[in-house]
Amino acid sequence: MSTAAIRRAFEDRGHELPGTAQTHAQRRRALDHFGELGLPGRRIEAWHYTDLSSFADKAFDFFAPVPDDAALDSAARLLASHAPIDSGTRIVFVDGHRIESLGDAKADPSIEILPLTLESTALADDSALSALNTVFLREGARVRVTGRAQAPIELVFVGTGRGFAPQLKLAIELAAGAEATAIVSFIDVAGADEGWLNLVTDLTLGEESALTLYRLQTHDAQLNHTAIHRASLSRRARLVAAHVERGGKLVRNEFEIALQGTEAEAHVFGLALTRDRQHCDTRIVIDHSAARTTSRQDYRAIVADASRSVFNGKVIVRQHAQHIDARQRNDNLLLSTKAEVDTKPEFEIYADQVVCSHGATVGELDEEQLFYLRTRGIDAESARGILTTAFADTILERIAHEGFRERARRVIDDALPRTIGIG
Repeated sequence: MSTAAIRRAFEDRGHELPGTAQTHAQRRRALDHFGELGLPGRRIEAWHYTDLSSFADKAFDFFAPVPDDAALDSAARLLASHAPIDSGTRIVFVDGHRIESLGDAKADPSIEILPLTLESTALADDSALSALNTVFLREGARVRVTGRAQAPIELVFVGTGRGFAPQLKLAIELAAGAEATAIVSFIDVAGADEGWLNLVTDLTLGEESALTLYRLQTHDAQLNHTAIHRASLSRRARLVAAHVERGGKLVRNEFEIALQGTEAEAHVFGLALTRDRQHCDTRIVIDHSAARTTSRQDYRAIVADASRSVFNGKVIVRQHAQHIDARQRNDNLLLSTKAEVDTKPEFEIYADQVVCSHGATVGELDEEQLFYLRTRGIDAESARGILTTAFADTILERIAHEGFRERARRVIDDALPRTIGIG
């Protein structure tokens, strides 16, 4: 679907989107901006390894109807096999629509769940994808946390496989001193038509607050996924963001984290397992704009078949931001001669009192370790599985929440037997 086709779709059916005349004008301004930018591709430095221009030829439907009974039944069956990780609040979206009957809103005085619309959210159309999100945003969720949340907040996005392209937005806001864990999951009906989920998530952390954000992506093989995570951290705020990627066709995750208050810290780590012809791109930008701030990036990928993993980690240290501690690590395991890894660590440092380091590796399974296991009577495939699992566990073991950690481990373990057998 070209930018012209997207404009025609809005002109023909934009009246179906909720909102007032004012919000319709906001959508039109965002559409104009999207038209100026176009779908991101290789000419843009930040998109050098990932090109969305092919989306211009796809007939994505940005106007998914409210799910009918058949779609809801399908979603309910899928959710039944995806039991809640904890007994906290659960919010469920089906094809981009929030379905309260499938969720579970627990009573917690420290948590407030509100609808999120164009009228209730600040607009940031600085990129083509965020502009597109504004154009077709139908609804989302705003989560406000004012104290210490009693249990995790779980958000589940279900796709029924009908080729829709929902544009969704989340906002998670923590008041000063608040603490919360949020778990975001993506699941789809098997054998789906090609679709696209474009999600924007805004995180606002007040002074001395702490947010742990877990994300598990297990899309069907025909689902494209783009996500922008924008975080703003005040003084002594702490963000831990962990994500595990296993599914999808083309996946692009962006993390833009601003450490705006002194002694704020961000820990971002993740694991991707790609196979077949999957393409998974992760970009992390952490901006140290206040003194005595800390950041950690640690990302691993297991890449099989003819799939491709991309990592671009960037750290910016502003001139007035002294006494910074920023470290970055990217390790990649190639299981096929046809697989590809692109890694690009970046540092922009304008201050002199800093401790900054980065490292990146791309390699195959260690032949000496394989030989050692074989001499202990372990067959070749099992030996490869042991080493591959150990490589993944380096990230998974860092997940503090036991329920999410075990779910993520099962997802990876289920995918490994076929993956490790690929040469």
